Amino acid sequence: AAVYDLDGKMLDINRAPLEATGLPREAVVGQCAWELPFYAETAESAAALKDALLRAAKGEVVRVDLAADIPSLGRMIVDSAFSPVRDEQGHITAVVGSGADVTKQRALEDQRLDLQAQLRQSQKLEALGTLAGGIAHDFNNLLTAIFGNVALLRRGVSEALTLQCLDEIDSSGR
Repeated sequence: AAVYDLDGKMLDINRAPLEATGLPREAVVGQCAWELPFYAETAESAAALKDALLRAAKGEVVRVDLAADIPSLGRMIVDSAFSPVRDEQGHITAVVGSGADVTKQRALEDQRLDLQAQLRQSQKLEALGTLAGGIAHDFNNLLTAIFGNVALLRRGVSEALTLQCLDEIDSSGR
């Protein structure tokens, strides 16, 4: 957790983020949060952090995922929440922020979404295969009628039966 002034400068920070980043308290207190090296290297996260802090300074409660590049830990996704701190008169005096490492959870969520997409694709292909099988079955039935009538015609049947066979072939072909 950390406390920021209304301009986004860090006033205080607890031990856990300092230990995770390896930075001393003096290196972060008094700095704008979005200018800290682990956020500044990720322009998108720096902009999102600045936006979240300034919105909280105006009274909003803001929650955002931020990417942080921590040398000892690599790229992390931090689920961050920022809330205004009010005095007795209701005036906003500071912003308090907290964060939790959700890198593994977000990776698992991405994996779950990928698997869902693969499942949907597989179901589409299965439905297409079922449709193709049905069409092939219907086509086979039509061909059976055509070939059966051709076989009857080759036997040299009566003229009436010949006409009937030709009508059946014509109907099946259409």
